Parts: sequence; structure tokens; C-alpha cells
Amino acid sequence: MNALALVNSIFDDVFNVSNQVTNKEMMNSHYWQPRVDLHEEKDKYILTADLPGLNQKDVKIEFDDGVLTLSGERSSEKEKDDDKYNYYYSERIYGKFERSFNFGNNIDADNIKASMKNGILNVEMNKKEPKKVKLINIDQ
Repeated sequence: MNALALVNSIFDDVFNVSNQVTNKEMMNSHYWQPRVDLHEEKDKYILTADLPGLNQKDVKIEFDDGVLTLSGERSSEKEKDDDKYNYYYSERIYGKFERSFNFGNNIDADNIKASMKNGILNVEMNKKEPKKVKLINIDQ
């Protein structure tokens, strides 16, 4: 096994153990984190979040001081119908979630657009024009 393959193998092992611990902690605390993609285009950032089983009313989006925060809660069907069903497996994660992303002063806060369809949230954030440096002449 070459050095790169060994490093990748070690990374995979650490990542898998870390995910198992994180998932157990999240399941015990009724807290989860949605998976997101964030990409940049010439004039904007686009964030896409997987929020299966949620509607717009279940999700809150805030932008404050350069930080975009997604939060909300997915209610458990199991808690609603405890007497109705005997569960053999319960692997889906329920509870509150929150994710924050720091964009600094690079976002036009007045033109953030969000849409949601089939449990997929899309947030488009237009970039601000970079501030131009003003050259100051020194009087003699």
C-alpha cells in the first residue's frame, strides 16, 4: 500500500468513527444536522439543504451580521402514535436542527431568496459589490 492510500485509509477510518459517535450523540439528544451543498457562482452563493419530511413552516432562515442560520424541527411520528404501532426499527432522526454559515460582509442581505420543494431547500445569496479603495491625496 502506498503512502497516499494509507493516509486515505486512516482518514476514512477516523471519519467513520467520528460519524458514528456524532450520530449516536445526535440521536440521544434529539438533535440532527441536515446535509448541505454550498457552491459559488460569479455573482452569488447557492446553498442547498436536504430537509426530508419538512415543509416551509418547519424551517426558519435568519441572516444576521454575515451569518446565515438554518433551524427548525422534524417531529417524530413515533411520539404521536406510540400506542398505535410496535416499532422494530427506528433509524430516522427527529428533533431540532441548526446550521450556521459565515459569509462575512460579502452578502447583499436585502436580496436573499429561499425556496423549498420536496424537502429540498435552496437559498440564493447575491454577493455585494466589493468596496473600492479610495485614494486620498495629501495636501502640501
